Amino acid sequence: LEALRQYDGNFACKGIEISATEAALAAERLALDERFNVVVSDFYDYYNDNRNERYDFIVGNPPYIRYQYLTEEQRDIQSNLLIENQMRSNKLINAWVAFTVAAVSLMEDNSKVAFVIPAELFQVKYAEQLRSYLMQNLNEITILTFDELIFDGIDQEVVVLLGRKNTEFVGIHQMKILEFMNVNDLVEHFDERNVEQGF
Repeated sequence: LEALRQYDGNFACKGIEISATEAALAAERLALDERFNVVVSDFYDYYNDNRNERYDFIVGNPPYIRYQYLTEEQRDIQSNLLIENQMRSNKLINAWVAFTVAAVSLMEDNSKVAFVIPAELFQVKYAEQLRSYLMQNLNEITILTFDELIFDGIDQEVVVLLGRKNTEFVGIHQMKILEFMNVNDLVEHFDERNVEQGF
């Protein structure tokens, strides 16, 4: 939000935050900037009530919550969400998978998504359906990987998923992987590596 706030352009940004405390902190930081609206809501509830809305850019870091820790209502929403998008629901699927599917389903034509998700995207069986879903629904995918852990105090390997959706695209959907040592390496060398590996 802070980075987006620096952009000197006309846009409308809606932030969905389940924690009222965190939402208040974000709203306070964005005070007097009418381009931002921070909504206190469980994203699953928000998605359920606003599934017909479409967005030009979606960015986020979905929660990594195992199925057994979701509420019954969240399980039902997650299950329905996956089934509606031609995926199978099961008790192994972590919440970040369904969050990613929901985000992609809310994308406008010729739009982009950026999500920080676990490196399990490449490793676990339950993410296999998600990989297929992303390849079918995003015509360009860039995955950023890191040699080092990027969140202090959190022992979780993550990747950054960057995707573009263009329903008029004709041709082979493409994916590239850009490898970085850490966040500093990403900031300093993203442009050159992205051009080197260009579509």
